[in-house]
Amino acid sequence: MRRAPTWLAALSLGLTALFAAPSAQAADTAGPAGRGPSLYVPDANPQAYRQAYELARQGKFLDAAGILAMVDTPQAVWFGDQTPAQVERMVRQVVRDAEEDDAVPVLALYNIPGRDCSNYSAGGAADTAEYKEWIDAVARGIGSRDAMVTLEPDALALLPSDCGQDDAQGTKTAARYLEVNYAVDHLEPLRGTRVYLDTGHPGWHTVDSIVPRLIKGGVGHASGFYTNASNYNTDDANSWYGKLISSCIAYVGAGGGGGGGGGEG
Repeated sequence: MRRAPTWLAALSLGLTALFAAPSAQAADTAGPAGRGPSLYVPDANPQAYRQAYELARQGKFLDAAGILAMVDTPQAVWFGDQTPAQVERMVRQVVRDAEEDDAVPVLALYNIPGRDCSNYSAGGAADTAEYKEWIDAVARGIGSRDAMVTLEPDALALLPSDCGQDDAQGTKTAARYLEVNYAVDHLEPLRGTRVYLDTGHPGWHTVDSIVPRLIKGGVGHASGFYTNASNYNTDDANSWYGKLISSCIAYVGAGGGGGGGGGEG
């Protein structure tokens, strides 16, 4: 596990003490007695520390402190496009490092076939069989250690049918649901793993549009869902959106209508 050189670590501590007031986020992710472990802070690019050092040398202490605050903020570790052997090794290293830090890592898995409708973030596994093999490797990498999985951003909010990449029978969209369900069913049962499905964001899908997709994607077997993975909606907007989604899922789970339709609209 990489660590910043001693002199850079000292710079980080000094600047943080001088300029970085504790944030609400820091309070939420800290792990005092009785609240469990904190969220994992991945190793930063060494150049981030170098940039902070150079800014401090120029007397730009607030800018330097801002970079170091970002470096010390918990964040997800993203995986996608690696081979099964590579992702198993990399995931295992992250969860081990997090365990040593008494922290819980957030793993963003981003390797679904037809990812991003082959647009800006195109890529992913070649087909369902390859994706299943990749998910199995992730599961082996996690093992019995703790992990939170934000599963496949946009996988349900941007189905193949949404971008004209499906056939008349909806073959690729059906495969998408199968793939997401496979991931949920093989990761959620791991001893320390919690899996969350993506809702997109409140400026994209209405609640009655995304809820059927979440249900069809297996949210009932997951720990929950997440929103606004890579967008800029406000906390208030996301909170309200999430509450409405949660209420609708609970309503359907209790026998109410609305879970069997749509999914592609």
